[in-house]
Order: sequence, then C-alpha cells, then structure tokens
Amino acid sequence: MECIEPRSAVAGSTIDPLFAVGRTVFTLHRAYPKGEPAVKPHHPPALSFELYPPRGRISEEKLAATVEKLEEVRPDYVSVTAAVDGQRRRQSLRLLDHLVHRTGLRPLAHVIATGQPAPKLHELIGEMIDLGVRGFLALRGDRPEGHHLLSEELPFARHLVELIRDVERQRVPELCAGRLAVGVAAYPVRHPDSSSIHQDTEVLLAKQRAGADFAITQVYTDPTHYSDLVTRASANGVDLPLVPGILPVTSLKRYLRVCELAGLAPDADFAHRLETARTEAERLAVGVDHAEYFARQALDAGAPGLHLYTFNEHRAALELVDRLGLRAGRTESPLTSQENIVTQRQNEQTSQQTVPEANPAEARRRVPSATIVGYPRIGPDREIKRALEKYWSGTHGRDDLANAVKGVRSAATERLERLGLTDAASIPASWALYDQVLDVVLATGAVPRRLADLRDDAGALDEDAAFVLARGDDAHSPLEMTKWFDTNYHYLVPEIGPETPLSANTSEFGRQLQDAASSGSPEKLRPALVGPITFLLLSKADDDAPEGFDPLSRLQDLTEVYRQIIADLGAAGADWVQLDEPGLVADVDRPDLAEAVRETYRQLTESRGDGRPSLLVTTPYGDAEGLLEPLVESGVEAVHVDLTSGPERGVLRDLSPEQLALFTRPDSPTLVAGVVNGRNVWRTDLRRAFDLVERLRDAGARVSVCTSTSLIHVPHDVERETRLSEAPKRWLAFADQKVEETVALARGLAEGGDAIEEQLRESDEALRHRAETEGVRRIEIRERRARLSEDDARREPFEVRREAQEQRGVAADLPQIPTTTIGSFPQTPELRAVRSAHRAGRVSDADYDSRLRQEIREVISLQEDIGLDLLVHGEPERNDMVQYFAEHFEGFDTTQHGWVQSYGSRCTRPSILWGDVKRVGPGIGGEAITVPWASYAQSLTDRPVKGMLTGPVTILAWSFIREDVPVSETAEQVALALRDEVRDLEAAGIRAIQVDEPALRELLPLRRRDHADYLEWSVRAFRIATSGVRPETQIHTHLCYSEFGEVLSAIDALDADVTSVEAARSRMELLGPLSEIGFERGIGPGVWDIHSPRVPAQEEISELLATAASVVPRGRLWANPDCGLKTRGYTETTAALRHLVAGAHGVRETVAV
Repeated sequence: MECIEPRSAVAGSTIDPLFAVGRTVFTLHRAYPKGEPAVKPHHPPALSFELYPPRGRISEEKLAATVEKLEEVRPDYVSVTAAVDGQRRRQSLRLLDHLVHRTGLRPLAHVIATGQPAPKLHELIGEMIDLGVRGFLALRGDRPEGHHLLSEELPFARHLVELIRDVERQRVPELCAGRLAVGVAAYPVRHPDSSSIHQDTEVLLAKQRAGADFAITQVYTDPTHYSDLVTRASANGVDLPLVPGILPVTSLKRYLRVCELAGLAPDADFAHRLETARTEAERLAVGVDHAEYFARQALDAGAPGLHLYTFNEHRAALELVDRLGLRAGRTESPLTSQENIVTQRQNEQTSQQTVPEANPAEARRRVPSATIVGYPRIGPDREIKRALEKYWSGTHGRDDLANAVKGVRSAATERLERLGLTDAASIPASWALYDQVLDVVLATGAVPRRLADLRDDAGALDEDAAFVLARGDDAHSPLEMTKWFDTNYHYLVPEIGPETPLSANTSEFGRQLQDAASSGSPEKLRPALVGPITFLLLSKADDDAPEGFDPLSRLQDLTEVYRQIIADLGAAGADWVQLDEPGLVADVDRPDLAEAVRETYRQLTESRGDGRPSLLVTTPYGDAEGLLEPLVESGVEAVHVDLTSGPERGVLRDLSPEQLALFTRPDSPTLVAGVVNGRNVWRTDLRRAFDLVERLRDAGARVSVCTSTSLIHVPHDVERETRLSEAPKRWLAFADQKVEETVALARGLAEGGDAIEEQLRESDEALRHRAETEGVRRIEIRERRARLSEDDARREPFEVRREAQEQRGVAADLPQIPTTTIGSFPQTPELRAVRSAHRAGRVSDADYDSRLRQEIREVISLQEDIGLDLLVHGEPERNDMVQYFAEHFEGFDTTQHGWVQSYGSRCTRPSILWGDVKRVGPGIGGEAITVPWASYAQSLTDRPVKGMLTGPVTILAWSFIREDVPVSETAEQVALALRDEVRDLEAAGIRAIQVDEPALRELLPLRRRDHADYLEWSVRAFRIATSGVRPETQIHTHLCYSEFGEVLSAIDALDADVTSVEAARSRMELLGPLSEIGFERGIGPGVWDIHSPRVPAQEEISELLATAASVVPRGRLWANPDCGLKTRGYTETTAALRHLVAGAHGVRETVAV
C-alpha cells in the first residue's frame, strides 16, 4: 500500500529533512504549521531529482550525460530507484557507488520491502551504508497479484522504517553519532490498494511514528491534489515535510504509462496537447509548461521543495529549474567536487555530529491515534485502598501514603506504555485519590461555607481537609454522595452558592502528573479533570443559597478559573488537557445550555496562547445529541463520542448524518471514537468496531480510537483470573485487554484490516464460541419466564396486607417508629480471614459453619442488648451482597481479582452474568440459599428476624451482565430465582423479608424518553420476586445513593410494605416529595450516614427523626441507618446504634405520631 512499481521511475522518491554526509547536514524546513494553511517558505526550496539504474551501454551513456548536467545545479540529493530482482538490485548498488565516489551528488537509495525477508534487507541496508549512502527511501513496493508474504517479510513500509532505524542504532560509531535520513511515499490520490485517501493519511501517520523524516508524493494529475494532501495530513497530525513529485514529461506514451501504473486518470487536455504537438521543441514546451504550473501551485501551497522525475533525461527537468529560478543561490553547495567528498569523509571519521531532531513540540500536539478516557486507579491489588485505610487508621504516615500512591500511578503509566499507548498525550493522568469531583472542588476552591473553617491561612485545603470533605469528622458532616450518572461509581456532590469563592489551585493535578511521570515518559501524559459544565450540573445549591438558586449560574466565574487551571497545567508541561463532560449526555432543563457549551469552550480555547495545552473534551455514558454541535464548533481540538451507549446493549451506534457532518469539515476537531466499551467486560466485536471507525474515517472525519468511558468501571487484567471457568474467560476483556483492543483498532485504521486480521479472527471466534456454549441458553428457564402473567407480579392491596401484618404478622410485635438495621453487620478482619482460609481449603466446611454460627449468635445478642426491634442475622456468610447470590446462581461466574472502585477506598468485585439464571441445585427451582442462616438466627431470639436478599435490578446493576439478550428478560430470570428464595424463607417462618434495590436509580437511562420502559421492567422484576407470598408476610426494600426525584413513582410502584432510603447526607430532602405523591406505606429514612466514620450524636438523630415524623403519617415511620454496616467497625457501630435506639424512644414520647 506504499508505492507504484519502481520500474516506472516514479516510485515515490522523497527528500529528507535530516540528510547528512559527514559533517554536512541538509535540513528541510517545515513550511506549514500544524492546523494552518500552507504558506510559501521564505527560504529557497529544496531541489532533487530521481534516477534509475541503466539497463545497457546506451542507457549508461545517457545517464552519465544527465548526471553531469544535474551536478551543475547542485541539487540537494538525487534518488536512485530499486527493484526486487537481484540483477536490478546490483545495478542500483553500482549506481549508488558511482554517485558517492565519483560525483558531487548525494544519493538517496530506494529500499523495497516486498519479496525480501527482513534479514536480507538488513544486510542490504548495511551494504549501502558501507558504500557511503546516508539516505534511504523506505517503500513497501507493489505486490504481484496473489502475492503471499514470505517468512520474515516486512508487511508495510513502517516496518521497513523501523528496520532502518534499528540498523542506524547498530552503526552509531560508523555514523559518528549522526542519523540516517529516512523518507517515505505519500499519496495525493488514493493508493489502489487503499480503501480511501483517509486510510492513506493514517498510513502516512504510522510511517511518521515509526521514524520517517520526510515524504515525497507520487505523481498527481490535478494541482489541488497536493494542497489537499497537505491540509489533510496536517489536520491528522502529520508534520513531515511533504515534497511534491513533479513530472516534466514530454512523451505522451510515457505519460499514459505513468498514469496507468499509478492508477490515475490522465489529464485529457494535457494528453491532447502532447499528442498534437508537431515537433520535439513543442512537446518540450508543452511538458515544461504543465510541470511549471504544478510546481508553482505547490510552492504557493507551502511546498518545502520539489522532486523532479527525470526518466534519466535532463533537458525538461533543467528547463523547469531555470524557469522557476532555482539555479540561483545553489552555488554555495558544500559538495562541489570529489575533493570535497574526500574531505567530508575524513571529517566523518574524526568528529562527532549531532543532527537536530524534528520539532518535538509539534509531535506532542497531535491527537494520539489510540487512547483511553481513564484507567483503574486503585491498583491491581487495591494498593490505594489499603494505603488510604492505613493512613486513616493512623498506622501509616503521610509519606507512606504518598509513596504508595506514587508507586501505583507510575506503574500504571509504564504498563499502559507496554500495552501500546506510546503516542504523545495518549495516557490520561486521571488519578484521583478519592474522587475526581472532589479533585475539582479542591482545584477550584469550591468549598461550602459550612466547611470553610477547613481552609488554611492561604485559603487552600490540605490532604487531611480534603478527607474531611469526603468522610466528615466529629465536627463536620461530609459532602453528600450519589451515583455517577448510570454507573455504580459514587461521587461527592459539590455545594455551590452565589458567594462560594472560586480560585485556581492545580497542586493536586500537578502531583498526579509528577507521580505518573516518574516512570520517565511525561510527554505521554495528559491531565484529565471533570469539565466545568458537568461540575456545575452535578452540584447542588449550598445551604446559604437563596431558594431557586442554580449552581450553573456561576459558569462564567468557573470558566475563568478553568482558564487559569489549563494555563497552569500547560506551564507544568502538559500539551493536552482532557475535560470530561458527561453532563452533556443527559437531559437538562436549560434551553440556554447549548449556547453555554459553545461560549464556555470558545473562551477556553481562545484563552490559549503559544504553548498552552490543546483540549480533548469527552462525552461518555451516552449521546450528547444536540449539544454535540456547539461543542464541536467551539474550537476545541478533539471531541470524544461514546459509540457504545446506544439503545441496544452491546450494539455499537453510528453517528447521525448531521453529527458526522460536524467532523468532516476542514476545520473540524478530531473525532475520538469511543468504540471499545469501558463499562462492561465482554470482548469487543472487533470486526464491527473496525468497520465503524473505517466508515467514519472514509466519510472524511479525522478519527482517533478510544474507549467509550473511563476504564475505572472494569477490573485490571483478566489474565490474572486463574479460577474463572474457561468458557466465559475466553469472552472477556478487562481494562488491559481493552487497551490492547483500542491499540489494535488504531493500527488497523492506519495500516488496513490485513494488519490486524489475526485479532479480528480471534474476536470472531470468541463470539462464535460464546453463542454455542452450554448454559448460555436454557430452554426450561426461558419457558418458565414465558409463562409469567400479570398476576405473578401483583399482591393484595396494601391496606389488606397491613391489616394482616398487624394481626398475624411481624407488625403485631413492633412499637411505633420501630428500629432496625439495613442488614449487614461489621465484618472483622478475623471473619474475613476465616472466609479466605475456607476458600483456600485450609478451614473445613464444618469449622467454617461453626464460626459463622458463632458470629450470628453474637450479632443477635448485641442487637437485643442495644434494644433494636426488628433484627437481622448480620450476613457473616456473605462476602458481597451480589457476589454471594451469584455464587449460588447458575449462569454467573465470580472473579478473584476483579475489583473496581465504588467510592473512595470502597471497592466491589462485580460478578459476571453470562448465561440463563436459576438457583443452583436440581430442578428448575434449585436449592435454598439463605434459609439456613435466617432460620438459625430466628431460633436464637423471640424478636422477629428479617430475611435478607438482594433484588433483581441491583444484582444486574452490580454485575457485568450479558448483552446478547434484552436486559428485561435477564431481570425476570433473576427475579424468578429470588421468588423461589422468598417463598422458601416464608415457608421457614420468616415473617419479614427484605429485598434490597439500592441500585434502582442507577440504571435509570439518562434520557427521559427512555425512563418509562426501564421503570416498567425494573418494577415488574421486583414485584415478580416479592409477590409470591401471603399478605401477612412483610416485604421490605432498601434504596440508597440516589437522586430519587425521577423515580418516586417507581418507588411507590414497587409496592413494598416498608421502604428504607438514604437520607442522612441529604438531610431528609426526600420525604417531602414522597408525601406529595401520596406515598402511604412504611418509610425508613436513614438517620445515620454509615459511609462516614463519625458517630452521630443522639440529639442529631432525634432531630432528623422529629423532622421525618412531621411528614410521615402515624404508624409508617421507621428508624434505621442509611445502609448496611459491613464496612464499619464494631465500636462506632455499637455507639451509633445505641444513639439510634435512644433517639427513636425520645421521638416516640415527645412527637405526636
């Protein structure tokens, strides 16, 4: 895909920017700045000619005369074509030897990869260096029809460039530390083997990255082809000097033959003029006139030189040189005679020559061909989690924490380089220690007034103060925490008011850059932070803000701060800055948001002076739709689009024609195509993804390949999973594998599909294997689901159930404002150690069972002592509220090292749902999972004990789920498995059963038009799971970490008898809206934020309960924590629960309920 057949004598010659013989260095200047129209250079253009080896005595005499005449104009070099066959290669070597030792001309030797094994090429290049050749033109060469690669044959020109550079490194002493000049071919018109001119550009960029210094074009038949090539190449990051190949041809036959070999349509008018010219002089005039027009157009477009195809004839070429005035000023050539050559070679043996490199700043400004939005930041073995918790506990100091963090960041950068992210700015330095939104709070000084005393004398917050914002302390409540869009990650909600001070402080981002760059590749990093619009869209009004205040009204103030942040990062060495704007993919009730996007990013781009970073703006988790246009048109250099978050899971979406058109204009930013799913663990359908990025590129967009989102949502490396079943493991790709997929797609885009055919076949085979594996589809499970009716998702009306529960159920034994917990109790290091030992086989089943029963006895006893009303068994048998069930469901698999960050130091290990689902065990219903533990707990006390299950939506949300069937069908399969468990609990005498759905809100689609469908199937799944019991059985549910406003009707529709919700951090905000929609069932608003280590005072809990009692109808209010207690310690848990019980008793006595 590199050049036309060299025998045509127009084989893609080229000129070099760094062409050295001895101490003489010729530098070809870049005359067209990146991203700007080409301009005519102010220095004399370079001049070169192409020659080919003679084939006989007459040809030799003709060539000798031509060489003598060409020496008179002192060209910068002459190129010598080559061929694959041995005889022609020897002829080329003889000509090169003659030019080096008997003329003042400097040769550029063509080297062709096709038909030659790499060792032979290595030997040939070395032989040419021994002759004195210091410049090479690396060409793939045309492949004969039906050609098959030889063993060790280099498939592409970029590999030949790399080989020449390898030889160069091995011959450093002989070159006196100088460099070889390496040129390549460029194509103004589509190469016959290429799918499009855009693929040709990607190939040229790949050759540049391999180490090429310059390129020269193939012949072309329209002068605009060259200027179009320059614009296209520059916009795609090619900053090689592009030298136009000019054809001063005077023979019609030769002209038509050249066009045929190059796959070009001849210029009919020029061909006619050649054909009708009556004399040789007329043909010379016609040919030179035509070539002169092309040459002047190219020079006006900024061409750094001209390369003339001579066909070993000098008359037309020199006539053109004279017309262009290129002889003048060339008499100073340092190579004027054989004496000069000898002198140069003597100098080569006695002096060191340092050759200037190509401008590295321009290379760093290019959009990387392959990149990612973000990478897991907790460490492969949760090193950051452990370091944080040791620091918080006081067992490690600040230096220990800093060293652990630096080690993880540095190692991640090194690993990403090894995986293939080697372009400048290809690695996002997104290394938030606790939360990426908290980092922006610190960087902008957006600290709420209620926490202002945490600032130091300079107004900044140190690391410990930042942790108080996140976790609170005895004197401060932390920032609220909620879900990050529709993911299982949680962010801290900023509190912004009209008077919130805003100022730039980039110390944290600078520290992240320094840590990551300690591996030695700072140029490969780009700082990444939440964008200003998303930051404000995710904020809430602070407590002192007037009613109706919108944080987005502070956008202009924040934009000024971001301008300074970007400038500071540029001063710290960043060439690119990534701003994440997922807020643009969700519905926002702001008609002026589009203009806000345009104006904000216009200001951020216009504020950049020389040396300021370029901007990549990402839009993960969905489709920015109408907000894409103002973003693209704002002037940013690159825009990321998530192409995996379409209406169908697992199916890539295409850009709409209107969206695609935004990226195909000459001044459009690069389209950073998110085609590798960053949120799920399935291997990418590489063939489909490659087809998509090719279509985008062929439509005229400049395309970079990327993940759809940050990879913080997936584990590090599937290769570490030694216990996974072989079947699903073949279908999986964790973060490292997704980086490799991204790199492979970028390579295919640059070099063509053949370059990645092996990876494409592996992807195809994985998809086929998955479809054929037993368990992926089970007829009996699907038939059971198909038999479901509306009655299976419906219970008796609530009033009927309430009466039955008060007469015969658990409510008969409970007081007003009953106290309970959400389910889990602290899991001590000792308990975790026993579980780990049992998994490893070091503790027997009997001993493990005994240890769990001991834990349950202690938990029941503690709750009785505290005075709780509705007890739980504490869940000591569960490592995770989803994984535990996944281990007892068919169709699931679990991992050893598949940790992902949930928030701060909290990590989860999502299970993998790959097949049809039922409980493990014989028959369609399988065996009970939780009944033995719940029954044992109930046998220990007269107080009621809740059965504890995880709901179907949460099991899906906190797992990596299959994408080959609709999610609604999978939800109903899980619901039926839970329905069997609920009924078994009821049959065992458990009168209250909690089915947690903390993730109900997080799967809510970001676009309102999709809400109804989601809420319909998610509510139906919950009701299928809970509607198979008698009316006297009380069904509880729990929801947390959510902005519930959009799902209030769904919470009501769940029809649970009691619903507990997160409410402490939001200070009971939810209760008013629930009252407004007529919610009349039991409600337990959390009065203790268990995600903070602080123990709430009894007075604080009493105040919150009194507030709730003023809204919730009599007999409906419950007192409970925000969430389960698994991650807390027993000391704080016991103290807080005692305050909870005392607070509930006090409110019962003092508030009319």
